[in-house]
Amino acid sequence: MMKQLIFCCLLLTAITTKAQELKTINFPNGDTYEGQVNTQGIPHGKGKGIFLNRHVLFEGDWQNGKPNGKGRFVEWKITTGLKADTTIRYQGEVANGKITGTGTYNKIGEWEYTGGLLEGRFNGKGKVVFTNGEMQDGEWENGKLKSGLSTVKLHLFRTAVSDDVRGYIDRYGFYDVLGNRISPKYDDAREFSELRRIGCSCC
Repeated sequence: MMKQLIFCCLLLTAITTKAQELKTINFPNGDTYEGQVNTQGIPHGKGKGIFLNRHVLFEGDWQNGKPNGKGRFVEWKITTGLKADTTIRYQGEVANGKITGTGTYNKIGEWEYTGGLLEGRFNGKGKVVFTNGEMQDGEWENGKLKSGLSTVKLHLFRTAVSDDVRGYIDRYGFYDVLGNRISPKYDDAREFSELRRIGCSCC
């Protein structure tokens, strides 16, 4: 009985080892993969892949040929002088090759978001903090803050706003997390920040 048990354990170990064989794959489209594969030779387990056309590197869990589980994404773009800009990074959960789940997504030197994501967009509970001190925290849907708190700074609008007394004046207003103009607000306030409650009828 003991010999049979030992034999079964050795057999299971051999099968697992074969299923988790390390392999390097060069795909016809230029993508590459280094890591564990299943018995069919498909990326499965721990590995690192470079998606050349998408300018994305993923390192972490793979399942049946796609990133699935936990890991990190690094996006890059070629800038002037053929330098690679790798400031956009993500660490956290992934599903079916997409940034979906909970994690930390950031653009180094600009902003960092921690919370829920759906296919790369802020979704669910989360908070984004900008290097200039601005912040948005609450419930997100499809990349937009639906409810919660937002601390933003005013940015100058050069719009032709007419005033009966002063003539044309400068007007200032808000930009949201995606750079969209929200609405002009406050006249002649060159430096201002405000805590706003999003999704509240009282504000």
